[in-house]
Amino acid sequence: MLEKKRDLTHLAGTWTDQETDEFEQNTAEFSMVIPLFFLNLERPTIVCLCGSTRFYDVFSKLNLEETLAGKIVLSIASNRETENAIFAAKTQSELEELKQKLEKLHFQKIDLADEILVVNVDGYVGESATREILYAREKQKCVRWLEPENIPELLKEPS
Repeated sequence: MLEKKRDLTHLAGTWTDQETDEFEQNTAEFSMVIPLFFLNLERPTIVCLCGSTRFYDVFSKLNLEETLAGKIVLSIASNRETENAIFAAKTQSELEELKQKLEKLHFQKIDLADEILVVNVDGYVGESATREILYAREKQKCVRWLEPENIPELLKEPS
């Protein structure tokens, strides 16, 4: 005689009652353990690196330093070796569209972050990074600088 089957196709097709009961028993302990684990875990600070991609090596160094300091790091998506090949095949309008998508994505990273770290090598802060800094301030994010002695006058906090 065939066992009556429950319709659980949204999970993994059609399971027998026994399979469903085993699944529920095996996962019940996790449904209690996981929330307790997260309740006792402090979330690390999330930092978003902002600045010109021309300083890719500095971004990489800071990513590691901030990670080793116990922070979650959100950064630029860049790989110099493949970047040129990918971008070379795109038209100017495709590049503009891609730039806008990446900029929007970076603003969303700022939204997720507790703070931003501005990669202002030799005081350089480009137009995109300036927009990111102003956006972060508008969202009341902490703004840190790689070179606090080299903050452009326009972007200095009022005293």
